[in-house]
Amino acid sequence: MRWQWFVFPPGCRAVAVLALGLSVRAEATTYYVATNGLDTYAGTNLAAPYKSIQRAAVRMVAGDCCFIRAGVYHQTLAPSHSGTAGGPITFSAYSNEVVTLDAADAVSGWAVWSNGIYQAPVTWSLGAGYDQVFVDGAMVHQAQQPAYGNGDVFHPGTAVVSVSSNNVISSAAWSGKPDNYWAGAWFVGGVDLMWAWQTARVISSTGSTITVDPATETSPWFSGNGRGFLWGQLDFLDADNEWQLQTNANTNTLYLRIAGGADPSTHTVEMKSRNWCVDFNGQSYITVSGLNLSAGAVRVVGNGNVLQGCRAQFLSHFLGFNSGYAEDGGVQQGGGVVISGTSNIVRNCTLLNTAGCGVKSSGTSNLITRNLIYNTDYSGTYAACLVIEGNRDTVTFNTAHSSGRDILRPGGAGLDIRFNDLSDPGRLCLDLGVIYAWGVLSQGTGGPGTRIAFNWIHDNLHPVPSPLIYLDNYDADFIVDHNVCWNSGGDAGVRINGPALGHLIYNNTLFNCSDVGTFTYQQWPTSNPNPAFWTNSVYQYAASNNLFLSASPATQLVNWTNEDFQLAPGAPAIDAGVVIAGFTDGFQGRAPDLGAYEFGALAWRAGTQSRPTLAIAKSGGGFELEASPDAAYYTLAATTNPAVPSAWIAVTNRPSVSGIQWSLALPGPAGTACYYRLQTE
Repeated sequence: MRWQWFVFPPGCRAVAVLALGLSVRAEATTYYVATNGLDTYAGTNLAAPYKSIQRAAVRMVAGDCCFIRAGVYHQTLAPSHSGTAGGPITFSAYSNEVVTLDAADAVSGWAVWSNGIYQAPVTWSLGAGYDQVFVDGAMVHQAQQPAYGNGDVFHPGTAVVSVSSNNVISSAAWSGKPDNYWAGAWFVGGVDLMWAWQTARVISSTGSTITVDPATETSPWFSGNGRGFLWGQLDFLDADNEWQLQTNANTNTLYLRIAGGADPSTHTVEMKSRNWCVDFNGQSYITVSGLNLSAGAVRVVGNGNVLQGCRAQFLSHFLGFNSGYAEDGGVQQGGGVVISGTSNIVRNCTLLNTAGCGVKSSGTSNLITRNLIYNTDYSGTYAACLVIEGNRDTVTFNTAHSSGRDILRPGGAGLDIRFNDLSDPGRLCLDLGVIYAWGVLSQGTGGPGTRIAFNWIHDNLHPVPSPLIYLDNYDADFIVDHNVCWNSGGDAGVRINGPALGHLIYNNTLFNCSDVGTFTYQQWPTSNPNPAFWTNSVYQYAASNNLFLSASPATQLVNWTNEDFQLAPGAPAIDAGVVIAGFTDGFQGRAPDLGAYEFGALAWRAGTQSRPTLAIAKSGGGFELEASPDAAYYTLAATTNPAVPSAWIAVTNRPSVSGIQWSLALPGPAGTACYYRLQTE
């Protein structure tokens, strides 16, 4: 809960509030789990905990809580029963101790093989391209040619390649080997238009060319120049921090070379063994809080579930995929935190380093808020930090950056996307946006269209097409207002390709990019996703009150380099706009301003660290409180006794674009203090 207090000495009037209580069974039980526990213990005493989380999970019912002591647990958390709205089942780290659920298991029994390479038996594999190995908690890479090198997840070692239309790929890096030396390996690379990376199996090779099996080519498959690598053979293992798994019917052998050819038995070596760290298992009203998750994804399937305060890395891993267009590599765990159902919440989590998405949401009315998400889609597919395919989902106050392709893909209808800080897409792919949509009817079957508002959207510094908000072909009814868009590679801050219908583009601030609608591409009638809706090459949108500052933001903004995008005193944009009902309500001065910030109104910020502000204006026998626009997601509460939690009562919000206002009376005994706070829950 976040709040800010304000004290008013003259007094305040009490406001009635209706409290709705939901019963929890009186016999609710608290369980404890610790690495030094035993599953034969009662588990209900801190001194006699269970050893496995699952021992508690199968017993817990509505209202029960499980506290997990510090340590690493090589298991999947999967509840067996649902809680209730008033009595959720809760799994939490005990007293803020560091608890890790690890989907990888230890590998032991190492023996020298050759050239600094060691071998060890393993009894499991998730399949070619899906296995993943860690040394002392850091991911090491499957052997490839050229070697991976020391690059991060977006910079694997690659060779310059040329892909021809007859399934032949040429590279000087592959010359000097006997015929069919590369047969059986897999090619992965980014080529030509590079909407996504592409992969195929090598069936033959000669000289500097390989031939791939067209039946294994992923879509999109581009011909032309690019870069890529080969993986899948033990002969490729010739560099530090690489591995290869050889499988057969009886046992598997892991070959590993770590830095300096050191003995792996002196390090902690693990190989991924499970796809899921947490699986809500179709249950509802489950809360998972404060856990570290490694090498596995999270499946939030059900209603009213909460994932909060968790740090998850390496949620998914895959080198192969059936289609580059798939957001999850064609496997469910590729969605990262996979949400389906109704009214689920993911908040205050950190998600990083994953081949697929950070969050992939479907269902209805889910909330994704105040999460830090980065280094997603290192597979170079259509994954993203956030893929939102549900209807009426709310995505607020997130900071998301650094992804192989897009940062946020709004594929559902009636989405609410506000106060997010989104940046740095395109680490592997081309022709993309910070926010990207194609073929989306954002209004769905009724209700408002998806609203993208009050966001900071920046740094798509790649060759055109490189817009910041990219409403690609066959999109309809997006509402794009009060965003700050800056730093593109020469493309528009908001690009609208055709066909397009019903977009509203109002009060955005744009600089170091091109203006709204500067570039467009009409795709009609090719690849029409909905012929019943798109019956012609319509191209229609409304744009007004946008502030385009070209390459000169300092001429009208206070201090854009320090993320202060308010209008400077005397800026020509002040009072230069027009009234647009529902978008300029509560404007200051003679007329609305141009751009995302109204001069004289309280400023808002975007991302995980943003917090609303309150201001006081007294007039006559009462006073007015005003909050910045992001207070729309908060509740104002008042009390004369802040020491008593139950004494706080809610005050009704009055939202407007420029802020939230409350007009309040000041009766009451002289000298009585009244306290106000904004709270999130």
